[in-house]
This record gives sequence, structure tokens and C-alpha cells, in this order.
Amino acid sequence: MKASLVLLVLCAAVGVSLADLQCYQCENTLQECEVSKAPVIKCGNNGVCDIQVKKGADRSKAIRKCVIPDAQGKTSCTNGYDCQTCKTDLCNSATLPKIASAGWIAVVFAALYI
Repeated sequence: MKASLVLLVLCAAVGVSLADLQCYQCENTLQECEVSKAPVIKCGNNGVCDIQVKKGADRSKAIRKCVIPDAQGKTSCTNGYDCQTCKTDLCNSATLPKIASAGWIAVVFAALYI
């Protein structure tokens, strides 16, 4: 029973990972926008969601877009901005997208301790 539950959780996680990633993307990918004005786009399997917030500025506005990392897994960051990428649907809505990683950590721990 425990093995079946672990397998089910892992299959669900893999299924979510294989689906096309959805990200918020500003109409102009070089300018900041509020999340309410950024349409949702499909980023594809190789892309990641990117959020860039100007250092010391209003954190409600940010550059939001889908990007494809280079061969080393890196993306570009605009000078004077704090930049982060994430890999879960719509994770670039907030100013701190690293919180989305907590969900994956919880799934792994739940699978190990069930």
C-alpha cells in the first residue's frame, strides 16, 4: 500500500513536470508590468518563468517572461534588477518565486514518510 501511494505521488509529479509550463509575460518583455496586466503564455518544456524586480523600487511591478536557459542553465538578468527563475505554473506572479520550490520539497518528504 505504501509503495503504491509513493508511486502515485511520483507519477503525478512527473506528469505535472512534463506538461507545458505556463508563465506570466508582460506585453513588452523589456518593460515592467503588474501581474494583472500580464497574459498567461505556454512556455514549453525547455523554458522557465523569469521575474526581474528593480532593486529598491516598487515590488508590484516586474519584468515577467518565459525564457530558455543557455547550455549551462543560466539566463540573463537586467542590470540593477534582482532576477529569479522558477519552473512551476505561474510562479512568476509574486516577487519571491522561490516559494514555489517548497511545494516540491513537501511532495518529496510526504512520499518518503508515508
